[in-house]
Amino acid sequence: MHDAPRLTPGYRLQKLEVSNWGTFDSSRGTVHVVRPCGATTLLIGQNGSGKSTLVDALLTLFVRPVVRNYNVAAGAQKTERDERTYIKGAFDRRSRDEDNRAEVQFLRPDGRHYSTLLATFKNDRGEAFTVAQVLYLGGDGGAEKVYAFAQGERSIAEHCANLATTERVRQQMEKRGFRATDKYNEYHGWVAKVTGMQPKAMDVFNQTVAVKDIQSLNKFIREHMLEPKPWMEKIETLQAHFTQLTEAYQSLVRVRRQFELLTPIAAKGATFTAQSEALRLAQAMCSAAGPYFRAMTIELLTPAAESLTKELSALLATRDRLDTELRDAADEERQLKNEIENAGGERLRQIPLLIKQHETESASRRERSTRFMSALATTGLAADVTDDASLRLLHQRLPEFIKGLSTREDALRREHQDVVLDRGDAHRELNESRRELEALGTRHRRSGRERRSILRPSGWR
Repeated sequence: MHDAPRLTPGYRLQKLEVSNWGTFDSSRGTVHVVRPCGATTLLIGQNGSGKSTLVDALLTLFVRPVVRNYNVAAGAQKTERDERTYIKGAFDRRSRDEDNRAEVQFLRPDGRHYSTLLATFKNDRGEAFTVAQVLYLGGDGGAEKVYAFAQGERSIAEHCANLATTERVRQQMEKRGFRATDKYNEYHGWVAKVTGMQPKAMDVFNQTVAVKDIQSLNKFIREHMLEPKPWMEKIETLQAHFTQLTEAYQSLVRVRRQFELLTPIAAKGATFTAQSEALRLAQAMCSAAGPYFRAMTIELLTPAAESLTKELSALLATRDRLDTELRDAADEERQLKNEIENAGGERLRQIPLLIKQHETESASRRERSTRFMSALATTGLAADVTDDASLRLLHQRLPEFIKGLSTREDALRREHQDVVLDRGDAHRELNESRRELEALGTRHRRSGRERRSILRPSGWR
C-alpha cells in the first residue's frame, strides 16, 4: 500500500521489477512488479513473503557490493544471503537423511537462469530514467553482474527479456538501448550525474534498512549515519606529531643558543681572517719592496745614464780630436824646430803666408758662426755657442725644440686650411651677392620699361 501520488522535488521510485530474484521466480516468464508511483510505500506481508527480498533488490541496484547488507531488514545475519542464493532462488533449509545436516533448497538449482532487477525513477517535471542489473553465475560459480542505465522508462518484459545467452550480456543490453558496463563505479557515475546523488547517501540507506526501532537518536546517528573513524590512530599520529614538534622546538632552542654562542666567535674569526689577509698583503709588499725600488731606481736613472753616456761619448770624441790636434801641433812644432835649425830663412819667409792663411780661415769660421747665430735667432732659439759644452747643450735642446716646431707647423697648417675654407665661403657669398645685385638691376630695368609702357597710353610720362 502507498499514499496518493504527490508532486515532490527530485526523482522518486515509480516501479521496481524483478525477474528470477530469490523466491520471485520467473521460470514461466512472470515479471514481478511493485509500483510505488513516486509515493511513500509500505511493504506488508507474512514472514517469508519477500519483503526483505525486494528491499535487497533496491540495495543491489544502488549500494556498492563490498558494503551491501542482505536480509538484515528481516533481522538475519549478514552471511545468510548473498547474490548467489538470490540468483539460484534459495527458499528453505532441510536436513539430509544421511547426516542430518541442513541443506539449502533452491528454486533454480542448476543456475542457468539470469536474474534481472529494474527500477524506474521520475521527477516532478516528468523526466525519467531507468537502472537495471543482470546477474548470472559464471563458470567458477561466482556471481557475475552487468549494470545498465537508460534515459526514460524501460521494462523487463519489453527490453530485458529473452536474452540469448549469459555470454556477452553487456553487448545485448547495449543493443536494446541501455548503456551497460561491468564496473560499478562507471554505473554509479551515470546515476550520480542525473540525480546528484553521493555515495554516502547509499551507504546510509544500506545501514538504515536494518533499523526497526530507534531508542537512542545519538546511538542511531553514531552507528548508522556516521562512518567509523580510526580515532586511536589519529591520536597516536597527533602524539607523534607533538613529540616531533617538542623535539624540533628543543633542537631550535639548542641551535639558537649555539648561534648566540658562535656569533661573537664568528665575528672574531672574520676579524682574524681580515687581519691575516692584511698581514699577508703587507708581508708580500715588504718582500716586493726591494726589487720594486731597485726597478724604479733603474727606470729613473736610465735617462740620466743615457745622457751621461752620450756626453761621455762626446768627451771621448773631443779628447781624441784634441789628442790628434796635440800630436799634429807637436809634429808641427818638431818640424818647425827642425826647419829652424836646418833652414831658418825659408821658414821665416813662410810665416806671413801661414798667418794670412789662418786669418782667412778664422774670418771664414767667424762668418759661419755669425750666420749660425743669426739662424738661431731667426728660429727663436736663444743660445750663445762659444765652445764644445754650449754646442752639446744646444744639441740636447734641439729634439724638444723640433717637436715644438712640428706642433706649431701642424697648428699653422690647420689654420691655413680654415682660412682657405673661409676665403672659399666668402667668395661664394660674394658671387651670390653679385648675382643678386645683377638680378635686382635686371628687374629694376624691366619694371621701368613696363611702367613706361603702362603710362604711355594714358598720356603720363
